[in-house]
Amino acid sequence: MNVGIYIGRFQPLHIGHITIMAYMQKKYDHIIVLVGSANQRASIKNPFSFEQRKQWLEQSFFDLVDDANSSQKISVLPLNDYRYNEKKWETGLVAQVASVTTDMDDVTLVGHEKDDSSYYLKSFPQWTYDSVAQSIKISATPIRTAWFEDRLADYAKFLPPYVQQYLSAKQPAHKDSFAEYAYLEAEKQKFTDYPYPETLKLCCADAVLVCNDAILLIKRGDVIGKGSWALPGGYVNRGERFADGAMRELYEETQIDAKPERIKLIDSHMFDDPKRTFGFDRMTVGHYYTLKGNCPTVKGADDAAEAKWVKLSHIKNLKMFDDHADIIDHFLNIL
Repeated sequence: MNVGIYIGRFQPLHIGHITIMAYMQKKYDHIIVLVGSANQRASIKNPFSFEQRKQWLEQSFFDLVDDANSSQKISVLPLNDYRYNEKKWETGLVAQVASVTTDMDDVTLVGHEKDDSSYYLKSFPQWTYDSVAQSIKISATPIRTAWFEDRLADYAKFLPPYVQQYLSAKQPAHKDSFAEYAYLEAEKQKFTDYPYPETLKLCCADAVLVCNDAILLIKRGDVIGKGSWALPGGYVNRGERFADGAMRELYEETQIDAKPERIKLIDSHMFDDPKRTFGFDRMTVGHYYTLKGNCPTVKGADDAAEAKWVKLSHIKNLKMFDDHADIIDHFLNIL
């Protein structure tokens, strides 16, 4: 079977994506669409769930399908992010493709090289690469911005009717993403007169505390990432070391009933990918600790709505805040 693979985030699906789908329907018997960032929390960059994007993609496929080629099929599959481990991302992608193909299939990766984020198109030499020119110059980023700013009409011509209808309805499920966008826009205004904006990078510290086979997490109560699970942590204060900030935030947000001398520092690492968070760059130093004996009592406090011990095996099933699952994976290799 002639198989074509299409990779994207589709946040949201727009006409540019559909033109590539139309091209693939004329050329391939089986279209595999891998939907990126499937494991990410709802945010201003990833507001739409995998299930919602799958529904849009399947609708676009059936709208375009040629009755004369009724045997043609589509597989829409989730593709998880691994921010600090490219090999895991590639392995996951190959595994998803293998789950719906056979060794007899002729597999081709289809796409267009829009910017540096398209590097992956040359990362799979085992497949043929089909470079497709982008006939409609549009990106999902300005569409999302227009949606948050209540001017979606500016981009109506780039959206299929079912996507435009969904976005125009302003679903209650996205109220936290709208609040997050408004918060970050207000944050920008606070630094309008900052004289050196190109140097602005906020410093944070996070605690990765493991006891037995569980890790201590909080549920965020603040606007940014509200409701998602996160590591205890926050901003480093003026005149404070990163390690001291991590320990302070650990106690402030979890009220952990354990003396500091019981908590052993194993490792620390700086995470400073400029795209790890939204708004201003926020670098963090993650501190990996262990605690022997029974896991002590914890309680969410400060800006943490909840605190609890979570089995390490359950991390991959949670919607984690920003890159916190990847930070845990850096130290523990569990994803």
